Amino acid sequence: MSLPRMTSQLSRQPLFRPILSSTLLTPSAVLASRPSTIIAKAVFSLSQVRTATKKTGGSTRNGRTSQPKYRGIKAGHGTLVKPGDIIVRQKGSKVHAAHNVGMGKDFTLHSLVHGRVHFHYDIARQRNYVSVDDGSLSSSVQFGAAADLSPQEALAAWLPSEKMEKERLIAALDIERYLQLDGFGRYRYVLETIDEIKKKDEEELEKTAPLRLLNKVRPFNLVDLTRL
Repeated sequence: MSLPRMTSQLSRQPLFRPILSSTLLTPSAVLASRPSTIIAKAVFSLSQVRTATKKTGGSTRNGRTSQPKYRGIKAGHGTLVKPGDIIVRQKGSKVHAAHNVGMGKDFTLHSLVHGRVHFHYDIARQRNYVSVDDGSLSSSVQFGAAADLSPQEALAAWLPSEKMEKERLIAALDIERYLQLDGFGRYRYVLETIDEIKKKDEEELEKTAPLRLLNKVRPFNLVDLTRL
């Protein structure tokens, strides 16, 4: 057989011959059939690395759409207010409502009358309060106060600020006794002193109750009895 005829017959044969059921497929037989192609495919599969096909988005800290609440004190101490004016907008009852002040369902404090805002502090409960003086508070307190005090000074003495309450407590403490006690003893001693101060205040209010009820600034109301 001539060389050109053999070449034409080999070119007509398929690259991969069908394997009969009787033939056993062994690794040596596979490598013997097409060794270069199989090794190349194995090396390519081992060296191939799959990369991400989706672009990742960046994160943001400003994705909120809630509106600002504008909390804080809207009317300071001594400010003139009218009914409905907001005094304090807050989250929780950090400041409690006292005389002539109402509280909304969101803890917003608003004025109920025309008057001036007065912030004060209760050291026994350790709470901040706000009241609105429409003229009746300061004038009624002046009846039971010293004659040389103005209505505003008498009101400040009756409804003191946090600084005044703490200064009053320090003045009532016996420093030598306080330093001799341990931590728990000092705590109890301070509480006992606060109770004594509050008892004195209640006694003074009871003594001056008839004078304050006879105040002629405005007509007497039954709600005045709650201020005694």
